[in-house]
Amino acid sequence: MSSPYNSTPTVSVIGCPRNDALRTRPYAPLGAAVWTSSGDLAQRGITAIAQAATGTMSPFAVQGGEPTRKSVSDSVVNALALASQNGRARLAIPFVASGIFLTRIMPACTKAELAEIIVKAAQDNDCGVQPVIVAYGAEDFGLFQTAISSLGATGVELVEGSVTDHALHGCDVIVNAANMEVEFGGGMSGKIGSATGQEAQINAEARKELQAFWAANPPG
Repeated sequence: MSSPYNSTPTVSVIGCPRNDALRTRPYAPLGAAVWTSSGDLAQRGITAIAQAATGTMSPFAVQGGEPTRKSVSDSVVNALALASQNGRARLAIPFVASGIFLTRIMPACTKAELAEIIVKAAQDNDCGVQPVIVAYGAEDFGLFQTAISSLGATGVELVEGSVTDHALHGCDVIVNAANMEVEFGGGMSGKIGSATGQEAQINAEARKELQAFWAANPPG
């Protein structure tokens, strides 16, 4: 699917809706993914993070910033696209948007449906990157197992544990359940940020990438 934006080397926006109101923040487009370094995680074999921008950190922070089913799907597609562009063979994908964002998706979305959305987006990618879904606990593992079975997504790997555990999933890039501000927040994002040991530096890196993205995409 094409986009009204042009992607940059660090910001992928396949399928993302146009929203020039975001440029002055600057926020990532809804459903985008932003490539950043990984701080101390590099010492564990995880050398990059694909930040999934499924919605704004604060509810209704900007018009067109609420998470949707499509923004979750788009963020997975865009994370895979960035992994491909950067020559990576595998990408670890956690349960994106399964925390507070899930309660903001309208009409209401169940975790089982969200698992299917993530699996389908991972299954349908055609960029040559192996998607590895990382379920944190047994309940989430079961939801993804059911989704993979019902969709016949035999090409999607599934493991149980922490997305920051390189020995578990064997991926040198992980997806962070981030936000359109592309800043580490709470929940899973906070744990990933803490594991990097460089939250402030990576947040600043993301802001520079977003500024470069908007400079490459003039208004209108």
